[in-house]
Formats: sequence, C-alpha cells, structure tokens
Amino acid sequence: MRIVLLGIVCIILVGAFFLVLPITHKDGEWFSVSDALFTATSCVCSTGLVVASTVDEFNIFGQIVLLLLIQIGGLGFMTGATLIFMILGKRITLQQRLLLKESFNQYKLQGVVGLIKKILIYTAVIEAVGAFLLMIPFIPKYGFWSGVFKSVFLSVSAFCNAGFDVIGPQSLTPFVGNVLVILPIALLIVIGGLGYTVLLEIGGLKRAKKMSLHVKMVLITTAILIAASSVMFIVFEWNYAYKDLSAGDKILAGIFQAVTPRTAGFASVDQLKLSDTSMVLTEVLMFIGASPASTGGGIKTTTFVVILLSVTGALRAKRNINVSKERITETMVRKSLTIITIGIGVVVSSILLVTLFERNNVNAIVTADNIVFECISAFSTAGLTRGITPFLTAGSKFVLGLAMFVGRLGPLTVGVALVSTNHKEDKITYPDAKLLVG
Repeated sequence: MRIVLLGIVCIILVGAFFLVLPITHKDGEWFSVSDALFTATSCVCSTGLVVASTVDEFNIFGQIVLLLLIQIGGLGFMTGATLIFMILGKRITLQQRLLLKESFNQYKLQGVVGLIKKILIYTAVIEAVGAFLLMIPFIPKYGFWSGVFKSVFLSVSAFCNAGFDVIGPQSLTPFVGNVLVILPIALLIVIGGLGYTVLLEIGGLKRAKKMSLHVKMVLITTAILIAASSVMFIVFEWNYAYKDLSAGDKILAGIFQAVTPRTAGFASVDQLKLSDTSMVLTEVLMFIGASPASTGGGIKTTTFVVILLSVTGALRAKRNINVSKERITETMVRKSLTIITIGIGVVVSSILLVTLFERNNVNAIVTADNIVFECISAFSTAGLTRGITPFLTAGSKFVLGLAMFVGRLGPLTVGVALVSTNHKEDKITYPDAKLLVG
C-alpha cells in the first residue's frame, strides 16, 4: 500500500512539473507551483476542482497532459505500471501481482494480471463508445478535429469521474437541455462509478450464472440513490434554480444533478443557484460517493449500506447481519466504521484549516457554507464547486489537495499505509469492559 501511495505521489509530481512549464499554457508563461500541484492532484485523483478554466488556461499540449493524468488516475497507478510492463514485454513479478490485488480489493492472487487486461479493454471500449456518441453533437458545433478532441476528452473525464472539461468556464451549463450531451456523460459517470469488479462480473454473467452479493448491493444502492435524489432535486428546484427551464429540461437537470455528485464533478446548472436544501443533499451524495474499485471516491456505496445494516441490526438487537443468505462479518463492519470515521475526520479537519486560512479573505463567495461544500467535494473527489476554488490561498489549496489524495486512494488504504503494523498479536483475552455508551 505504501508503494501504491508513493507511486501516486510521483505521478502527481511529474504532472505538476509539466503543468508549471510555459509550453503547456496559452499565454506562454510559467504556472505557479502551488496551482500546478493542485491541478495535477485534481487530475490524478479524478476530482475536477480547478484554479482556472481548462480551455482558457491550457493549450492543446497542456490539455493532453491533463488527459493523460486523468486516464492514469482513473485506471490507477498499478494498472498504468502493468500496462507499461506489458508493452515492454517485461514479466509481472509476484510483488507487483500482490500490489495489483490490493489496488483492486481482490480476494485472490490468481488471475490478477488477466483482470488488468480485461480492465484495459473495458476502459478502451467504454470510452470509445462514449466519445463516438459525443461526436454527434460536438462535431457540427465545433468542427471536426475540435469536436473529436472535445468528445474524447469529455468521454475519458466522465468515465474516470474526473469532472474536467474543455468546453469553457461554464462547464456543461450551456447543454443543460441537450439530451445528446447530458445522457452520454451521465451514463459514463454511472458506469465508471460502479467499479471494475461490477463491470467484469456483469460482462461474464453468462458463465457465472449467479450475481454476487457485492454486485447486487452496488447496483441496487446506485439505482436507489439516483432515483430518489433525482425526484428530490426536481421537486426542490422546480420553481427555484430550474424555474427558467422547460418541464423536460427540469427533469433532465434533476437527473444529472443526482448523478454528478457521485464524484463526477460536471455541472449542468450553476451550483450557486441551487437552494440550501439541494446543496445539503448534494453534500450527502458526494460524501457517499461511488462504489469500491471504481474511478470515483467517497466512502463508497457498500460502506454506506454496511453501516446502515449494522445500525438497524443493533436497534433490532439482532445477533447477526444477514443479506441474501450471507452474513456481514464483524471485520466488514469494523472496516466500514474505520472508513467513515477517517472520512469525517478528514472533512472536518479540512473545513477547520480552510476556514482558518481564509478568515481574511474578502471575496464575497468564500463563505463558511461554500467552504464546507468545497471540502466535502475534495475528499469525495467529486469536483463540484460553488466557485471559490480560484480565490483560495495556497494553504487552502494544499489542504484540499491532501483531502483529494486521501479520498482517491481510500481512507483505509492511506490509514494502513501510514500506521505501523509491526505489533504482536494479542494472545490474551481480557474480561469485557463495563463501559457506558450512548
């Protein structure tokens, strides 16, 4: 896990080096080191928070650098390294196989290299189909070569749940009612957020003939979260943020607003125009995030469900937590509690530090509620913003960068990597503690 962590850091530093250089910028000037580090971290961590408009700040070379960082971040450090070894014809060692197993939360070491090959094929096919669908509206609007590049960039960014776009500073708001743009991007976001484990199992379902509990839980939870939040956003914003839209556009905007907090970061409606109720709902969805072994962040859907099941089980005084004739183990519950506790700790610490750094900030939109939104967005690698990112100090950007890093690698992965595990196993069982809680 420490090797994976250091690998991601190295990729971020290499990306930041290129982004600092004048050759990646339209104005031909040097980029600040803090902004370059923040942008590279946002790309590799599949977040989408930016200090400047991608299309206005970076030239075509700079945009290609961003695209490569997004793709590497979406696939994961070990997948990218494995791809390079395959191209060079090098042998995949046992240590590298173990790292791959850890990176994709696999239970077995057998077949892990074959898994990577399938992931690369699935990623290429899905992104190619997404790019082709986006070319239909983009080529007539932007011309052939520009339309193709924008389609490829958006397809990769959407599938990787990165949130970067090459449309303009308004993101996807000009296309709020355009089904040919909004639906393909929404589908790419959802597919990327399901996780490679789910995609691979669905792809081989004919052979397996039975869907695992993990896949069932991910699909059902994702469907419920999107459906329920879509209805709520439509109701909350019908006569508020969506008041100037047609009925069909309101429904489309509500569905997209339910999908994009799943760590995607695209916005079809200005987030500052949303009501406070919708802002809170968006924050909850961002914190939950995508599913395990996906291109997204957050505490993950399965973690959320395990916590809910354990709480309801405790309230009903149930000894075991059973789902579809399978038992949720105590280890799963402890892992889920650890993930959500570290997640809350990272978000709260980020909020405290950013509010401290920005207490003398005179910009009108750098308010406490917008800072809370930004910090949750950073940890969950959602990339949604209420417009304050460019106006933050270097200290705040560093804090948000750390939050993105922890959110993308996973709180448990970072925690295990940083905490020493060289301890002797407890061989003594002590009496139960008589401790009052609650």
